[in-house]
Amino acid sequence: MTTSEPLLLVMSVVVLLMGIVVTVMLWQSRRRRLLLCRREEIIEREQHEVDRMTEELKTIKSTDIQ
Repeated sequence: MTTSEPLLLVMSVVVLLMGIVVTVMLWQSRRRRLLLCRREEIIEREQHEVDRMTEELKTIKSTDIQ
């Protein structure tokens, strides 16, 4: 075993670990972005439901007054 082989082994392990870390970070970022998109869709859907119910209430109140 020459003196450069242990250094080469250490460098290979470091590069491999860095690749794993970057992959995990990208996966977490993608997952977080997907969760945010779903959350925004749910909020938008709920807001439409609230708007619809508000209009129904206005209609009911206006017919009760008359």
